[in-house]
Formats: sequence, structure tokens, C-alpha cells
Amino acid sequence: DSSADVDYRLRIMANTIGTSDPVKYLGARSQVKIDFSQPTEIAFDLDWNAQENGCYLTAGLYICPVESDNPKKEKDWVRFEWLGVPPGKNIRTNLWANANGAMRGLYTDWGPDGENGKPQGWAVKPGNHRIKLLLDSKGIGVWADSKQLCYALHSLNFTSGYLYLQMSNGTNYHNREIYFDNIIVQ
Repeated sequence: DSSADVDYRLRIMANTIGTSDPVKYLGARSQVKIDFSQPTEIAFDLDWNAQENGCYLTAGLYICPVESDNPKKEKDWVRFEWLGVPPGKNIRTNLWANANGAMRGLYTDWGPDGENGKPQGWAVKPGNHRIKLLLDSKGIGVWADSKQLCYALHSLNFTSGYLYLQMSNGTNYHNREIYFDNIIVQ
């Protein structure tokens, strides 16, 4: 059982109990392409929705030059995401670019190491978190809650693309939902 709907904000929900495929992808795509040949700001509020268990849940944004059921399967895109980290309440931040099928990480913040020596992610406070990306033909800057996380050169071979707001959900998790709101492209 999965859905994506808009009331006053975009709600994406997935229930993967009893499924066998590894990951479910859901989201919404803009109807028109965004031109980022000149600096373009893309901003939105992301509500991780105080997940009881956010393991392997992702919420994020893609810019992809083609219409697709799942932009992750395409050969060209840039992606910002929050990824849920076991045991369930923390997130990691990732920024990736895929140019002609060659994917590379532009930025990752997996948080401090836990007692087991592995990165444990960052706790997500309840409520909206303002995500802002400044994208142009050479690079991308990312802010979360007014804090600049990174600026990276992306090597993309396209300067316009569709905006996708998307979540993915691992197999055998009960209803989990996230929200996108106050979406601005300028």
C-alpha cells in the first residue's frame, strides 16, 4: 500500500510489509524542466515525520533531464537525500551526481562514530527542516536549516531537468510517510 498526495503539502507514504523486492520508490515530478544554466535556487521543507524506525528510508530530491518512473535508473541526474540509519532514529546526508552512468559522491555526512566504530548518523529533530540547493552549470551548494553543508563541482552534462521529490522504503516496513512543503524554485 503506497501513496503520494497533495493537500497543503506533498505527503508520500509507503507500506512494504510482505513485499519481496528490495526497495520501493515513490514521489512526484515537476511538469516542466528547471533551467540551471544560470544559478537557480531550489528550496523545500522536509518533514522526516518523527519516524519510529527510519532504517533504510530515504527522502530527497533529484534533478534529471528526462521524464522517468524512477530517476535513479537514468544515466544522468544529481541527487540530495537523507538516509535512515539503523537502529532507526538517525539520518545520513548524501549528495550524488550521475553523468553518463558514472555515479560519484559529491558529499556525505554520516555523523560521528558510535560505540561500534561505525558512523551513527545525526538525530533528526521533529518538524520541518529547510533544505536549500543552489545549482548552476558547474556546481551545487547545499544548506540544511540555514547551515551550509557543502559546495561541490558536479560535472553534469545537462543544464536543465525535471525536479523529483522522492522517497524510498526498504522491504517489510509498516506505513512510513514523509512530507515536502514550501517548495520554491527561483
